[in-house]
Amino acid sequence: VTGAFSGSLRLLGRQRTATVDKVYVTDGAKLWRMDTLDYGAHEEITYLGNSIPDVSWGFQSRDNFQIACTSSMNYGVAPGSANAIAGNGPKGTFALAYKTRMWIINTLDTTGLEYRLYFSALGAYNSWTTATDFLDVGYGDGSPIVAMAVLADTLYIFKSESVWSLQADGSPSNWVLRQVNPTVGCVGRGTVQIIDGMIYFLSRTGVYRTDGTTFEEVSGKIRNKFVNRPFSTR
Repeated sequence: VTGAFSGSLRLLGRQRTATVDKVYVTDGAKLWRMDTLDYGAHEEITYLGNSIPDVSWGFQSRDNFQIACTSSMNYGVAPGSANAIAGNGPKGTFALAYKTRMWIINTLDTTGLEYRLYFSALGAYNSWTTATDFLDVGYGDGSPIVAMAVLADTLYIFKSESVWSLQADGSPSNWVLRQVNPTVGCVGRGTVQIIDGMIYFLSRTGVYRTDGTTFEEVSGKIRNKFVNRPFSTR
């Protein structure tokens, strides 16, 4: 596919409903939606007629495709529309849905809040109170949050040097946040994958998998390929 894009394309995710089957990509300057059967059939997704730059992450939830951006708020895109819906949330590098809320982190935060996890109002991805609705995960440990994953009704939060779990049942005052691994973290948000009931991720020393309780290094035979490499968690 050529002609319309200002740079190389990065795949964000797929939107598959009863009426559409599309993939979303970004060239850094704009957000695009393509037909899975014909990548030449593409259209730009805009907000109030303006392009949406710096899209960092995307996922489908409730038929809509949700995106996070590093330079502006989050957005949602309905299946039959090329006009994005403003989410009014914080800037972010990674986002997902959990317990009918949207959760956003910003590994690139320049104000020293790389440990902060923001959450939307219950059942409303476009309603945020960022001044109060957040959790500080491992405050003061110098380790940014890199990625998240949901497994067995638990949210797992991957920092660069540790892993945490969150049980978010009921009101925020009842939520339980705890550290499940103090020494192994994640170095790339795109490396976190759920396969056969296990979360796989890349750490500074290799590939690990976890069921949320135990952690197993699965790349031990090639550990020398990972150790001391200049990974960037940003």
